[in-house]
Amino acid sequence: MFLDTDLVAETVLLWTAKSEKLEILQNLRVWAKEKLTAEEINRCILERDQKGRTVLFKAAKLYKLEILQKLLEWAK
Repeated sequence: MFLDTDLVAETVLLWTAKSEKLEILQNLRVWAKEKLTAEEINRCILERDQKGRTVLFKAAKLYKLEILQKLLEWAK
């Protein structure tokens, strides 16, 4: 489910990053740490949509600085 994409190749993580819901992002992070390998988490962070944009790109483009910071912490 976490790695699935919609019709335009956007993941749950990407949708969450576009929102202003830090709490949802935190909950996804906890769930992912419990259920996914480090490789799968990295894949989610580096996954690209149909236009080749990553979740980090989308968060930066939309000026979601808090979300971008959380994603960068997660990527470490």
